[in-house]
Amino acid sequence: MIFLTGATGSIGGNLARILAARGVKAKALVRKAEDAQRLRAMGHDPVIGDLATPDALVAALSGCDTLILLPPPLKNQIELEANALSAACDAGLSRVVKISAGDANIASPVPWAKAHALGELALHRSGLRWTILRASAFYQNFEKLAVPIRKGVSPISAGSGNAAFIDAADVAEVAACVLLEHGQDDATYHLTGPQALTMKDIAAALSAGRGKPVRYLDLPVPLYRASLRFAGVGRWLRNGLVAIYRRRRQGARHCRDAGGPSHHRQAAQVLRYLGGGTPWPILLIRRRTDSASMPERSEAPVAGARRRSVGVRIARMLGFVVGVSALLGIGAVSIPAVQDRLVAFFVARQASRDPTALPKDGLRVILCGVAAPSPNPHARSCTVVIAGKRVFVIDAGGGSANNLDQWHFPTAGISAILLTHFHSDHIGDLGEFRRLSWAEGRREQLPVYGPDGVEQVVNGFNLAFAQDDGYRAALDGGSVTGAGLTARPFGLASAGEQRAHMGRRILIDDSGLKITAFQVNHEPVYPAVGYRFDYGGRSVVVSGDTVATANMIAMARGADLLVHEAPSAEMLQAVARGSLDAGQPALAGMMGRIATYHTTPRQAAAIANAADVRLLCSATSDRCRRTIC
Repeated sequence: MIFLTGATGSIGGNLARILAARGVKAKALVRKAEDAQRLRAMGHDPVIGDLATPDALVAALSGCDTLILLPPPLKNQIELEANALSAACDAGLSRVVKISAGDANIASPVPWAKAHALGELALHRSGLRWTILRASAFYQNFEKLAVPIRKGVSPISAGSGNAAFIDAADVAEVAACVLLEHGQDDATYHLTGPQALTMKDIAAALSAGRGKPVRYLDLPVPLYRASLRFAGVGRWLRNGLVAIYRRRRQGARHCRDAGGPSHHRQAAQVLRYLGGGTPWPILLIRRRTDSASMPERSEAPVAGARRRSVGVRIARMLGFVVGVSALLGIGAVSIPAVQDRLVAFFVARQASRDPTALPKDGLRVILCGVAAPSPNPHARSCTVVIAGKRVFVIDAGGGSANNLDQWHFPTAGISAILLTHFHSDHIGDLGEFRRLSWAEGRREQLPVYGPDGVEQVVNGFNLAFAQDDGYRAALDGGSVTGAGLTARPFGLASAGEQRAHMGRRILIDDSGLKITAFQVNHEPVYPAVGYRFDYGGRSVVVSGDTVATANMIAMARGADLLVHEAPSAEMLQAVARGSLDAGQPALAGMMGRIATYHTTPRQAAAIANAADVRLLCSATSDRCRRTIC
């Protein structure tokens, strides 16, 4: 028997009707008696309750074998999904069909998109059979704009961005097919409309459907945020909507997997594959905005004047207020006294950073550099691991120190730098970490751990900065010996283990923190290592640069997070071909060889699966935005 959550929503309500039409009786979770009466009239078995009471859910799920999980977009969405999955396991259910979001991503600034991604991860690890339906933007969202659309304007802040909108009824149709057909387990379907539409396309379709012009009013993001607040939208929902449309304005593509195996099919292909109908966006818009659902108000015409949209008047009023405020602000900034106050404020804010103000006790990771050593403006390899109040920087690629400085990270609190190997894109910012951490208050030599050869690297940077040290000592009237680096070399066990790339060495084991260096294979670069951190019942592994090895799998075994390099072999080959076509055979040869001593994304995923890692994070990209795990 099927247990249906969200039975009163757009998708759940349609799904309940489809199941009833096909003679399938389901249990349905509702909160109101009138909703229970309506579902009972369809032939379903309603249960009054909600996802916030897991104990009651277990009893309600009795006799069911499949859960359709439609979590509401609320602040506690993650908790509600966890309750549902826990109750499903306790009640002995065998399968869950989850309705998720097309932009589900654990790094998303949209709160419900992040919650959906975390819910998918929990579902993957639950041991239950699962199917995930990732639905894109819904046409039903335009019903919330019924009043301004009636008056001829569609006020949104999407720029020229587009989306493949889909009807909630089509999502319900796919869900019904998945529920009633076999062979849909362990699959993720991306459900979209057949065509990506801009807001201008939507306005044109609305105009054609209603027989009256509808104009898309592209609000600037600050004005859109202000209009949402003016309309009484709460901060949590307001911030999420602004994040969605900001990314749509920027043309961001963020439909990425949260993790686990998946099976992708596009829009109309999914519907045809599962036996459903193809959505028709123009007809749908007409259906949702016709005179029956959005009646025109009868108003007496105003002689000699054209009726103006309320939405346009509000937008113009807000625009006037914002414009006047901006002009006043610009004028104020030109006053020297205001300039002095602003400079003093930002300097005080920057200087007041507390080196001990680190996150609460736990194990955390920050990616501060992920770019390859090719021409681009982004920082090279660097990962920060925070264990309680101790901070470790793994590799110091060029630009990474500047990233941490811009993110207001307390570099004076760095406990040590750990190098995986001595390629230039992994050591280029050692001097900057040396200078920056000292300038922010460090007064002891900064330890730099690394395999044999780290002494030469550290001595070289100390020598290169020796004259700078002298200048600063003269300016400050004292010694700057604390500005230096000190090498902490370590070996990797026996020669036989090293030849087999199985060497390991425990570097730190105190106060609940254990750091283990282990050998990887980055030949012809030798030595090269990765690091494992164990603290507070959690574990993080940083691979460094390597090909797949047995030692890598063994040291990543059971880790909560594996940060693994994973350059795209296809991209490297494309760059090599382009370099060869451009008459640069040396560069083409170098790019072609990179794949021979690095790990591809598929190989990194295979390592993570073999090691039973809970979460895999790629440490290779074309850019680095602050990412905290």
